[in-house]
Amino acid sequence: MVTHVGTKGGSVLPALQPALPDATAMIQAEAELVGRGNTAFDHGLVVWCGFSGRAVGTQSPHAREMEALYKTPFEKFSKYCFEGSPADVAEQLAPYAETGCRRFSIIPVGDNIDHEIDCVSETARDLRRVLVPLAAR
Repeated sequence: MVTHVGTKGGSVLPALQPALPDATAMIQAEAELVGRGNTAFDHGLVVWCGFSGRAVGTQSPHAREMEALYKTPFEKFSKYCFEGSPADVAEQLAPYAETGCRRFSIIPVGDNIDHEIDCVSETARDLRRVLVPLAAR
């Protein structure tokens, strides 16, 4: 995925949390190899986020919804998903922002649609506290 973004274009970062600090540098290196070194990347991330306060992990509504959709055990997705309060999710997204991600598409799973909208809004507010100082750099 990183090679594709660097050589062909696009800007969606895979959820590579453990290796994330290197992902944007790897994309830039791949772009330079094919003469795209001056590309102004606009990295984004699409991520499922569970906002239910009732349970986390394999027993959460988030896990059940993903398993029903993908017909695959949640354990295979868990490292690519975030769960918790809006502040927790914003904290988990912060490393992506710190390494160049500026667009976040959150697929929320909460108690109901109003709860999901409120949680995404709160997450956005908390994430702005990280993004605004970064934008000034």
